[in-house]
Amino acid sequence: MSAPSGVVTKNVVAGVEPKSDVAIIFTGEFENTAANRLVYTTMGQMVSGNLHQRLREDLGGTYGVSVDSRFEKVPRPEYQISVRFSCDPARVDEMVTEAWKVIDDFATKGPSLEHVANARGALDREHEVGYQENADLLNDLTERIENGEDIAGVFDPTPLYAQITRASLQAAAQHALTKNRYVQVILRPEK
Repeated sequence: MSAPSGVVTKNVVAGVEPKSDVAIIFTGEFENTAANRLVYTTMGQMVSGNLHQRLREDLGGTYGVSVDSRFEKVPRPEYQISVRFSCDPARVDEMVTEAWKVIDDFATKGPSLEHVANARGALDREHEVGYQENADLLNDLTERIENGEDIAGVFDPTPLYAQITRASLQAAAQHALTKNRYVQVILRPEK
């Protein structure tokens, strides 16, 4: 992944479509374990839900928000969490400010206990339903094998799911969603 260290912000004016696109990308060192991948992915999903609620539902400022989590083990263990959304160019500064408020709020306060319980319930349902399809099972087995991890946890994820706590999610957010290390790119249309 090799992202630049520190903070990089770019405003690019290009294109004619009357919309602005925003990307905020966090990267850094990461202990690449099954538990950490699950915690960071779950944290990203929760932040995505919070951003969707604020930017789309509360403010009507975007059609949607995506938060994607990626992890590398080679050449060095790293994470990348990308926040992306599109909005009206006249509201891009407002939406970016609001997005940062949501990100900071999650890192500062963490998720509610209800949010954590909902996430763990969703994981249980996903495991139950997803393993009825061999593709999900194959993907999880492959990921474990590629990372040199025991595959037994794929069949009984309960101990892994126990790692999803308010404290672990907040710690992940504080580590990953730092204002000391990110790339922010805003694409604005030509006038």
